[in-house]
Amino acid sequence: MHTGKLYSQSKAKFPHLPNDFIVGTATSAYQIEGAWQDEGKGESIWDRFVHTAGKIKSAETADIACNHYHLVDDDVALLKYLGFDAYRFSISWPRILPNGTGQINQRGLDFYKRLLEQLHQHNITPFVTLYHWDLPQALQEQTGWANPECVNWFLEYVEVVQRELGELIPNWITFNEIFVNCVAGQFLGIHAPGRYNIWAHYQAMHNQMRSHGLSARLLKAAHPTSQVGVTLDLRPIYPLSSAQTDKDAVHFADLTMRRMLLDPILKGYYPQEHLDRAWMFMPNYSPQELADIHAPIDFIGVNNYSRDIVSYSPWFLGHNFMPSYTVHAPEQEYEENGKQYTAMGWEIYPDSLYEILMLLKDEYNNPKVYITENGAAFNDVLSRGRVHDTKRVDFYQRYMQSLSKAIDQGSNCAGYFAWSFLDNFEWHEGYKKRFGIVHVDYANQKRTIKDSGYWFRDLQASRR
Repeated sequence: MHTGKLYSQSKAKFPHLPNDFIVGTATSAYQIEGAWQDEGKGESIWDRFVHTAGKIKSAETADIACNHYHLVDDDVALLKYLGFDAYRFSISWPRILPNGTGQINQRGLDFYKRLLEQLHQHNITPFVTLYHWDLPQALQEQTGWANPECVNWFLEYVEVVQRELGELIPNWITFNEIFVNCVAGQFLGIHAPGRYNIWAHYQAMHNQMRSHGLSARLLKAAHPTSQVGVTLDLRPIYPLSSAQTDKDAVHFADLTMRRMLLDPILKGYYPQEHLDRAWMFMPNYSPQELADIHAPIDFIGVNNYSRDIVSYSPWFLGHNFMPSYTVHAPEQEYEENGKQYTAMGWEIYPDSLYEILMLLKDEYNNPKVYITENGAAFNDVLSRGRVHDTKRVDFYQRYMQSLSKAIDQGSNCAGYFAWSFLDNFEWHEGYKKRFGIVHVDYANQKRTIKDSGYWFRDLQASRR
């Protein structure tokens, strides 16, 4: 099934990790499943978005993507072969409830039940994300996440999933990257549903935060022994220059992108300093709604790839965060001023994991943390049946050493998930940006393990 030697351990620099530390890999439903109209699945906002002219590079869609829906058996076998402890994936809401609410699509549930059962058979622990950005289009017709009623729609969906699949799910992630989902989809318009409305951004963010808290309570009540958490995108923030205005921009960027999510989730309040600046955009909310958000959870998931460099801007609360959310990424990885950048234009900054884990330890009482996404896009070349992605191997070595350093200094980090298991549909960038540790030939769906995949297999073998 798989040819070629493993990645040479003589070249490998493996991090020191605790014996019970979980090493896994991750995907999301929309980016890999394909089968966009198969077996009763409803339309999602991303299905509508990619079929709208001018939204995606080269007019690509995820109609087929990695065809994971039909190749799930082979993909689980690959996970087993690579030796992963865990697999993080998401459930497609419109595959379960095609109209968002009401009628259940049993064939969609059967697909996820089959995946979960196979993971358990191979002793691979599932981490299930309930919302990874694919809202049913039928709910978007009613303004989607900008509608407070979406909280109830989401809870109906969660109730169905926990009732039908919950006995097979030991770890739940309610939402993936609430801030990115809302700012890119509701304010910048570069992600589905493609809106340009700052009021919708804040309303959607508040509604997703409430949905997180209420669904966390629902899941813990139904499955007390399971772990429930939420995944946020967290990055260290630095000023572009030594000017005081740029230093002030760092402070307000931190309020906007970190504290407006972590503070209500872990401390029970929105930071007043941000509310003082953004009061005209925030929806009205009650003390009970803040209590809804501040639900007991078992862990924080952290998605991290780099750091942010921000500068003063008069346009968005005193800072410019656009470098992290570029509309057009570079054609390939590059070096500039002694710094390395990936094919997404993101600086390779391994200390970011250490700095974020130390921040959570020092400012938020050291919660349990899983690094739920970390990885890099490079211009990979498939040659003679191999992909020698040495830059990606170096990336993983350096970032995981940073993580190991944080653990040595007391961080309660319990696991790490490489992004991504498979090359996949990279949202508005289409298929050109490859993050996978397994190469996918989209013409014939052939999977080829990259050197980075073999590196993880050797890492796991060395730990055992």
